[in-house]
Amino acid sequence: MESAGKWENAMRSLVVGVLSVIWHLITQHVNLIVMAALTWTYFLIWPVAYVIGIPRWKPLDVYFKIYSHFVILQNIELLGVKLYFYGGFPDICDKEENSVIIANHQSECK
Repeated sequence: MESAGKWENAMRSLVVGVLSVIWHLITQHVNLIVMAALTWTYFLIWPVAYVIGIPRWKPLDVYFKIYSHFVILQNIELLGVKLYFYGGFPDICDKEENSVIIANHQSECK
């Protein structure tokens, strides 16, 4: 009877370990998984788009748009990060809190 209890505890710890690894992969590396899944489709679509006459950067723009939306979704839903969107860049610079700034090349902080 005691060996059955040890077996159940071993299986329980194994299941908890596997689930924790899966949770870590989902929450921390989901953007890497999505990037790997989309990369091969880009390399398949790009030659077809080139033959049709679509500019080379159009499929890449679509790919980057999907990836950036997915990263934002991951930060909001899975990691529980609050994202604040500000219209003016000086508004962000005047804040006294830690922040990550994502900007295009036209933004500057003085």
